[in-house]
Amino acid sequence: MNDWMRAMLEQEKKNAEYRKAIEKRLARAPEGELRVVTSRGIARFYHTKVPGAKDTYLNKEQFALRTALAQKKYEMLALEALEREQKAIDFVRRLSPPSLLEVYESLPKEVRALVEPYVLPDEVFIRRWLEYYSSDASGEDYKSRIEWNIHQYYEGLGAPHVYEPFLMLEDYGPARPDFVVLNVRTRQTFYHEHFGMMSDPEYRAKNMRKLHGYHKSGFFEGKNLIITMEEGGDMIDYHELGQVLRAYCL
Repeated sequence: MNDWMRAMLEQEKKNAEYRKAIEKRLARAPEGELRVVTSRGIARFYHTKVPGAKDTYLNKEQFALRTALAQKKYEMLALEALEREQKAIDFVRRLSPPSLLEVYESLPKEVRALVEPYVLPDEVFIRRWLEYYSSDASGEDYKSRIEWNIHQYYEGLGAPHVYEPFLMLEDYGPARPDFVVLNVRTRQTFYHEHFGMMSDPEYRAKNMRKLHGYHKSGFFEGKNLIITMEEGGDMIDYHELGQVLRAYCL
């Protein structure tokens, strides 16, 4: 599936949630609609209960009804816009061509073996990614319990990862991030640093300089860098850690 098609389908899912919420609120909305008349810069609000019937003026004491009718008007227009967008999505879906990956996978396996595709299947992409980042990794065992637990989290999420890959950071030099991890869905690579002794002044100063090196090299938290940390000997909140890693990897 093309990336733009995937984004469109994600938007379709969000729109379905919007429609459900709107329809629920409209079912509780007051009867009729709001009409606004502006004269000399002053707005006057009227309640049209039945088309063709005389409008009822809404004074300041009826502010709650004004608000409810205004919200109803907005939601009806929003629902109309969502329905039009859904028609556009259905039209595009009918006409959408196969993605480059689908073209490759439609070939006989004998032909696929001779082809270098522009977009790799997940299993091939993951294998090559692991080979690339493992080629100059430290090859050492996990040095702490928290690093082992992070590895276990990544395993549970099905997120390919490599321990202590090599990375050259500007204004810092050679570095060994704790992990490099792949979001398979988006095919985005993240480096992950866990700073475990932030209450130690020397350790903190060293790793603040390292973080500066990440920033100078184009790596930023929330974009392509994951930062987790501990301080004062307190155990890390593993529930929060799991939430952070899921946010990046799924």
